[in-house]
Amino acid sequence: MTNLTSPAASAAIGLPKTNDMADVIDSLKRLERIGSENSKTTEKLLTAARDLSELIVRQFLPGVGQGVTVATIERKNSLGWADDTSYWVGPVKGDLRLTRNNVIVWDNRSVALEFSKDVADGLLDLIVETLTERAKNGLEGLSVLDAAVEFMKPKFEDEN
Repeated sequence: MTNLTSPAASAAIGLPKTNDMADVIDSLKRLERIGSENSKTTEKLLTAARDLSELIVRQFLPGVGQGVTVATIERKNSLGWADDTSYWVGPVKGDLRLTRNNVIVWDNRSVALEFSKDVADGLLDLIVETLTERAKNGLEGLSVLDAAVEFMKPKFEDEN
């Protein structure tokens, strides 16, 4: 038979003790206090994840209905198989959101904690690399288009 040793457990099974009710009340107060602290911490965690994700999203300007991969963290699971984590900016519920494996990073405590761990492990550096590459590609594309416009201008001006 299992012995229940906590005062609350003793009270629950009807073991007589003179201060059982006081112990139960103390346990309930502790439960309420720690529950309140946990709720406040979780709320702050989700808010911080949302705030950081909004700052990241502002750095990317994808087109309407277009998603942009922000970073991919390559991992392996316990069996050695690929278990990569991707972050991307894309239209979710009508606006642009940073997601982790298709879940908004501030959607729940578990995902926000994983996001915070990835940030601590260098996610922001990967995002900087992505932005640097995007800027380089954008400048190259702009250069080609500018040259094409300059080449075509005289031909259209001569016709008018």
